[in-house]
Amino acid sequence: MELLFEILGEIFFEGIFEIIKNKNISKWIRYPLFIFINALYLVILGIFLIISIKLFTKKEILGGVVMLFILFLLLILYICFFRKLLKK
Repeated sequence: MELLFEILGEIFFEGIFEIIKNKNISKWIRYPLFIFINALYLVILGIFLIISIKLFTKKEILGGVVMLFILFLLLILYICFFRKLLKK
C-alpha cells in the first residue's frame, strides 16, 4: 500500500513540475501550481521549525539541534530545487 501511495505521489508531483516548466501552458495554470508547491514546501519547513523550537523549550537540546540540522538541510534542498526549476 505504501508503494502505491509513493508511485501516485511521484506521478502527481512530476506532472505538476512538468506543467510548471512548460511555457506552452497558460500562466493562469502554471503560477497557481507553482504557488501551491512552494507553499507546501514552506509548510513542511515551518513544521520542522516549530518542532525544533518546542524541543528547545522542553530542554531537549539534542533533539532540537537534530531538528534544526534537518531543517537546514531541507532549506538548502528547497533553494537548490527551486532555482533549478526556475532556470528551465
